[in-house]
Amino acid sequence: MEKILNGKLNLIKLAGTVFAIIGAVLALVGIGLLFILRNTDMELYWLPTVILCGIGLIFLILGVVFLVRSRRRQEMERELKARGEVIYAEVTGVSLNYSITLNGRHPYFVEACYRDPDSGAIHMFRSHDLQFDPTKFIMDQKVPVYCRGDDYKHYYMDIDAIARI
Repeated sequence: MEKILNGKLNLIKLAGTVFAIIGAVLALVGIGLLFILRNTDMELYWLPTVILCGIGLIFLILGVVFLVRSRRRQEMERELKARGEVIYAEVTGVSLNYSITLNGRHPYFVEACYRDPDSGAIHMFRSHDLQFDPTKFIMDQKVPVYCRGDDYKHYYMDIDAIARI
């Protein structure tokens, strides 16, 4: 069952990789054309090559930003799992993430809530996106959520831990 639940979608990393590759290719082609055309009288071709190079650099920068963001998120998850305080939140449901479409389908995410015994406040948590509907595996269960002490805004919901229980 662990392989079934390990369907994490990392769309930011995928988008970052695609953008970085496309940007690098466009920028290199643009720079190459600039070097080829530098000693010619074809002034008409300078503008398209500069535009091509500029678009390539924009794509490359976006790709790097996406990859850095994905890397920081992974590091935060590792840090929270290593040093964070673990609480057990009750799974309240599974929903579709309508803001993302992948191959014509929306990914799923798990929702869970936790009532703080000290303050009585209810905190809602949301998992990472999943490629499949995990309802039959996780309903009526508690899921570990790693937080930074009493700061419930920075958390990591360990959906994969349910498969190990």
